[in-house]
Amino acid sequence: ISPSQQSYPQQPLQLTPQLYSHQSQQPYSQQPPQPTPQLYSHQSQQPYSQQPSQQLKTSLGIGYEAIVSKQLFTGGWDMSSASQLSSMTKQQINQNKPQDVSEDVWTTSFVIALLEVFFASTKSIWGAVAKKARTFILKELTKGGSDHKSLSTQVDSIIKYQVYLINTHFGLNN
Repeated sequence: ISPSQQSYPQQPLQLTPQLYSHQSQQPYSQQPPQPTPQLYSHQSQQPYSQQPSQQLKTSLGIGYEAIVSKQLFTGGWDMSSASQLSSMTKQQINQNKPQDVSEDVWTTSFVIALLEVFFASTKSIWGAVAKKARTFILKELTKGGSDHKSLSTQVDSIIKYQVYLINTHFGLNN
């Protein structure tokens, strides 16, 4: 039967107690178990006692969330955000920049390195953001016509160099 052939009642259906007579009078009479310390004994004492951003703040004075929130739609970061996040000047960030690397690539690799240096223990959380940033860098570098494999190695080298520079700047080298 097509919808146009069905006949519908002219009056709306009235909800009456008889309609629900097949259900028990108190369908929710059983209360859920009350939480007890034994119920959650497998968890730490206070799993949500602090906000994650407070637990993960570092010598940068910020959490990884602040870094992630500044990522551009394209996958990169701009110099102004990088400078603000690291408390370093543009000149300090660009001091060791190779001439053949664009500022966008250098800045984005710098921010990835910040994440790797200061938030390595939470990489499972921000790893997808870094992957998007690496993709951004690869796209920027392919504008020069190089092959993907050599560029991927170049991206890794740039980021490792940035990690070294950040460790040196913040006095973290052993």
